[in-house]
Parts: sequence; structure tokens; C-alpha cells
Amino acid sequence: MRSKDLFVEDSDKWCDSRNKLIAGDEWLAKKNEICKLLKLPTESQDAVILLSNDLSLAYATTLNNFDKNSNLKIVLNKKGKKKIQVSKLEKIEESQSLILSRTIISDLLPQIELPELLLEVNKITGFTSEFMHISESESRMKDLDINICAILVAEACNIGYEPLIKNNEPTLSRAKLSWVQQNYFNSENIAKSNARLVDYHIGLPLTQKIGSGDIISGDGIRFACAVKSVNSGPNKKYFNERGLTYYNLTSGQFTGPNGLCIPGTLKDSLYVLDIITQQQTKLTINEVMVDTAGTSDIIFALFWLLGYQFSPRMADTGSSRFWRIDSTADYKDLNDIARYKVSLKIIIKHWEDVLRIAVSLKLGYISTYELIKSLFKNNRPSSLAKALVNIGRIRKTIHMLRYVDDGEYRRHILTQLNKGESRHSVFRTIYHGKKGEIYKHYKENQEDQLNSVSLVTNAIVIWNTVYMQKAIEQLEEKGRIIEDTDIARISPLMSKHINILGKFSFVLPESVRDGNLRELNKIKFP
Repeated sequence: MRSKDLFVEDSDKWCDSRNKLIAGDEWLAKKNEICKLLKLPTESQDAVILLSNDLSLAYATTLNNFDKNSNLKIVLNKKGKKKIQVSKLEKIEESQSLILSRTIISDLLPQIELPELLLEVNKITGFTSEFMHISESESRMKDLDINICAILVAEACNIGYEPLIKNNEPTLSRAKLSWVQQNYFNSENIAKSNARLVDYHIGLPLTQKIGSGDIISGDGIRFACAVKSVNSGPNKKYFNERGLTYYNLTSGQFTGPNGLCIPGTLKDSLYVLDIITQQQTKLTINEVMVDTAGTSDIIFALFWLLGYQFSPRMADTGSSRFWRIDSTADYKDLNDIARYKVSLKIIIKHWEDVLRIAVSLKLGYISTYELIKSLFKNNRPSSLAKALVNIGRIRKTIHMLRYVDDGEYRRHILTQLNKGESRHSVFRTIYHGKKGEIYKHYKENQEDQLNSVSLVTNAIVIWNTVYMQKAIEQLEEKGRIIEDTDIARISPLMSKHINILGKFSFVLPESVRDGNLRELNKIKFP
């Protein structure tokens, strides 16, 4: 069964995943429509021409800029073979106007307790209305929004009910919180509520200045597991015995559309596409950034087939292979670098099946993880897998050529990945209880808890963005204009004004209950 010689029908783990691919009359009916949507040629010869032209253009562009590019040079490795070396990006010093604007805006933001922040964001967005009873009843009990926000605090901060329970308040009794969690908290409700927050943030006036909504990055944050769990695994780099990775997305606007739990291994590439295709927000994703651990040749191919620009950061460009299609092509300074040749014959042979894979993934018939696992037998790639690998090698080479040639492109990738790191920093601040370890036994519960942390982080992003807008307007009234270039570099992930420890008040000020914003702090302007 493990070597894919025997399959079990109606089994998620042991079935033949290839049977999930679109086929027959349905394939013939949807082939042209979906391929046109994905901008994929239906004929194999046209596909080869498209890939060849893209690769030739990438080599030509890099060679044209080679002599003018002081950050790119050819050196010899320890074995005496030539390799590409790219200089590190120089740090861009922050302007005095940016430093001053960030400090003033941060000082203007009012102090707030985390529970009150959630209630206020709910007042603005209504995100708790997405939490429906398990019976799908539309009736709403009194103070349900307070119960949901209290459970979010308990889950996201990893502190449990004890610090939140108030025996003299029925709304915050143990029995009430436990009942609400059992009947309202599930993955579907959390995903819908999170999508509502992300979609609301897209429409805020300041959001478009903060970042682009068509860019997204994926990265994993690691957690040690304090209990035995099937979903945990060893990783000497991050935890001694067992742990898991919460692989999550960060948009160019600092919000997190989606996340899932995977075993605590170093390789994330099997999960990147799944998490992107499963997100439910209105973000129109065109470009995807990941770190080196989220890359592989097949992943490059699948991203291209589904119409995404895949822009990973490459940790060691010198060890990367550069591929060519034409063995006689003259790439001048790069001839010794581009010494590996892809096979077009296998791409032509399997192009029809490659298209079936693209359409099946687009329509959600099969997950990327299932697909990739089905393409390997005893860790050996099938003929179809080799076709995808060769497509991926072409797309990876195109990316690598742009990556080593264009410093602004590398900085563009690094900037987005740093946004993901900023979200993870806030994650750690919020998820502070029980030494920041996971105590849930099952994947579904682990995922619900960590998705709750992401939801709370998105609420912080919205609250900060709303009050940053108010602060900027107040500054403009006093004659201090903040440039858009500075606004774009001020993160809405600030958290020093948010009290996450010790005090848990679920009572909003009367003015906020009436729909008004809080007064900003009064400060002396330099």
C-alpha cells in the first residue's frame, strides 16, 4: 500500500488519488474553458513554443544587463566549476520623515485591552455574525458576541477559561463559555469570520497605501507540542522532541487569509498551493512569495499551470541549477552555468495529462499534497511527474534569471517575506500562555486554535489601520502631511499599545457602543 501497488476504495489515505482527476465527458466539456481561463495552450507543440520563448527572453534579458550589473558575477566553486554569485542587498536607510511619522502615529494610538479591541472591531465589521450554531439555526442568543470574543481570547492567548470567568456575570460563566465553544466554534465559522475581516480591511481608505492586495507570502511558524499528537513531528532546528508547523499566508496588506497545521518538518512545498487555493477571501492573488523551503521543481510547474507568478527567495543562487532547452544556444557568459538540459519529449508526451492536473487542481477535485504523493512510487517519480519536473525546471530557471539580474525584484520579495515575519512576531506576543506550547491532541483542534490567533491578529490589523487613518487625518488638520511612501512603510501590526496580559474587560465605552471612535492620545508634536 505504501509503494502504491495496492489501493483501498473509499479511503482518503490509501485510495488511488489519480482517480480524482477530471476525466471522460466532463474533461472534454471543461477542457477548453478552463485552459482559456488559465491561459494554457491545449496543444503540446504550442506549450513547448511558449516555454521556449519565455526561457529565451529571460536569458536574453539577463545577458543584456550582465556587464552593467555590478551585483552579479561568475566565480569558481571549491570544485573549480563556475557558479553565479549575487551581492547582498544593501540596507535602505529610513528617512527622518518616516521615523518621525511612525513615532508620532504610534504615540497617538490609544491604549486598549485585547478583549475591548475585539469587541470594537466586531462593532465595526460584525465578524462574530459569521459564527453560526452547529444546527445552522439563525437565532442569536443575548451577548453571543461577548462569548465569542472571550473564547477567541482564551484560545488565541492559550490561557483557557480561568482568567476570563466571572461568577457574578452569567455571560462569562464557565458553563456558558463551554456551551458556546461546543456549538459555535468550528473551522468553517472561523474561516468565514476571518474572511470577513480580511475583506473589510481591503476596503479601508488607508489599506491601498499600505500594500498591494494581489501579493501574498507563505511561511511556517513552529510550535512545540506538550502532548502526544499524530500531527506532530521532530525538528531539531526548532524543538527537541515533537512539534508542528502552522503554515500561513500574509497578504501585502498585512492580513492573513488562511493557515493550516502540518507536521513540524523543514519541507513546506507540498502544502503551499493547498493553503492558497483554500482561502476564502476576496483577495485576487497574482504573485506568491515563499522562502527556500517552500520550493521544488514540481511546485514551480503547478504554480505556473494555475496562473500564479511564483517568486520564492533563493538562499543560495550559486548551488541552483540553470536549465536550457536548446543545447546549441549560445548564452555567452552563462554557457557554463546553463549546462543542464530539460526534456521536451516527455512534456509533449504528457501535455494532455498535465492539463488534466491543472484543471483538476483549479476545480478543487484533488489537493496538491494528494497529487504529488500519487505521482511518486517508492519515492521514484512517475513519467507524468518527470514531465511536471521538466516544466518546473524551465519556470524555475526563468525565475532565477530574473532573481539574479534584478535587485529591485529581490528586494520586492524580501519586503513581502518580512511582512510575514512581522505577523509571526505578533503571533508570539498573543500566543503567550503555557510557554507558547500546543496542548491540543488533534489536528482539527490545533488548526482551530491557531486560526483563532490569526483571526485576532487580523482584528489588530483592522483596529490599527482605522486609528492610523484617524491619526493621519488629525496630523493633516494640523498642517503635517505624511507622504504616501512613508505610509507604505508604517506597519499596522503595532502592538505595544494593546494590553494582552492580566486584565480582561468585555465592556466597551458608551461612545464606542454608539459607533464613535476613541479619542487619540494627546501628545506634544515635535
